Amino acid sequence: MSWQEIRAELAKLFADVAIEDPPAKVARVYEEPPASIEVDEPCVVIFPPKRTVTERSYGARTVQYTVTCLLLLRDEDAEVAARMVDAFAEAVLDPFDGAVALHGVANAWLLSQTVEAPRGDLKYAGTSYVGFDCIVVVGDLQQKEFAP
Repeated sequence: MSWQEIRAELAKLFADVAIEDPPAKVARVYEEPPASIEVDEPCVVIFPPKRTVTERSYGARTVQYTVTCLLLLRDEDAEVAARMVDAFAEAVLDPFDGAVALHGVANAWLLSQTVEAPRGDLKYAGTSYVGFDCIVVVGDLQQKEFAP
């Protein structure tokens, strides 16, 4: 899979994230960091990944994409915002359970997912939010012809 295909699959997974108390759903997933976020909250911003080649063999290489995704939200009531961000930190784990192979493709798979501790001091484009980083590592076996 290409990075663009992996990013699109991650966006689909994040779009399914919802919480029950208080009821809320991810309103938008930005596949590229926007200049600003107007009203699309809660939202997830997907940043370009770190790329690591972990193995090269004849005709193939394995690339690990370490992707930082940022969930952001605001609420005028600080206690509600704290409850929401904590609930989203738990809920973001669920959609990935059934996605060990991204898009059912055996050569692209989820290696790990880390949800960082929620924070109330996040700034994005000059606006304050509560939220957290979700770091997803995807392995991708790529077929390549190497020059002799």
